[in-house]
Amino acid sequence: MLIFEKECTEMIEITFGQCCGNHVINVLDAPMHRDSAQNMSISTSLSVLLAADRILLVSPDVRSMQHNELKSQFMRSKGQELPDLGIIHVRTPQQYIESAYPVRLSSLNFAGTDVLVAGKQGFCIYHLAQNRWRLFGDITQEKELDVAHIKWLTDDIIVACSKTRDGACKIKSRLYFYPKNHLDVTSLMGSYDLRDVPSAFNVSMGRICIVFPNQEIQILEAVIQKKSSAKGRNRISLSIKFHVQPKFGFELGNISSIACMPSKVPDIGPEQCILLHEDGCLTSLNLDDGTHQY
Repeated sequence: MLIFEKECTEMIEITFGQCCGNHVINVLDAPMHRDSAQNMSISTSLSVLLAADRILLVSPDVRSMQHNELKSQFMRSKGQELPDLGIIHVRTPQQYIESAYPVRLSSLNFAGTDVLVAGKQGFCIYHLAQNRWRLFGDITQEKELDVAHIKWLTDDIIVACSKTRDGACKIKSRLYFYPKNHLDVTSLMGSYDLRDVPSAFNVSMGRICIVFPNQEIQILEAVIQKKSSAKGRNRISLSIKFHVQPKFGFELGNISSIACMPSKVPDIGPEQCILLHEDGCLTSLNLDDGTHQY
């Protein structure tokens, strides 16, 4: 923003928070009655916003929050008197933000317990209930990751899409799968090369949805292969379930987001995808024949 005042001109940068993917969650609070047969629980709505050097936890009703760990964080941020609307600023660790500023990507896991944050290099994880960050132990491994997209495959497995270069210096990308409890190459569960950097990327219904710049769409199915020995580790195997070139038949903006739709027949996987285009239009794509509808 530029401010003009007489002969003086001043530039001010204003950073706004943006929504994380899947940003509104319901945190399952502690059971109201531990001895109850129904084991009833209260659910607390919590939103997660992303800024250049932090994440913001927003609760619309702190007073009724029963989740003790989160509630104590709101109390520390505002004193003993709890507001109706609570906001906690959680700064990313200094040792990460020094080399990775600004934070550009974030993703909340399905259980609403952990937030992924990625900047110019690598990524780190914030655990909400424990108020703790997890980083790569080896900073050289962190520097090697130029993260273009990052999502949760499951509540405990991260899939990071990192830019790479081939022998001809052409920019491509590779998927890396990490367990959330150990960010190190020795714990890597698998990798998968892509021919280009996706323009849109999502994990939906347990499948990895990829849109390439030429608007081709790939749906990958990930299978977790359990470790065969106590010293082994779980592995991820990937297979292409769908590869389609949409037949739009009309002018639409480029695809900015993609999500699978559940099938009417159980256990056969998705038959359609919902696509969000840059011009704000929502369309559906038939994965069998590539036909497209408003």
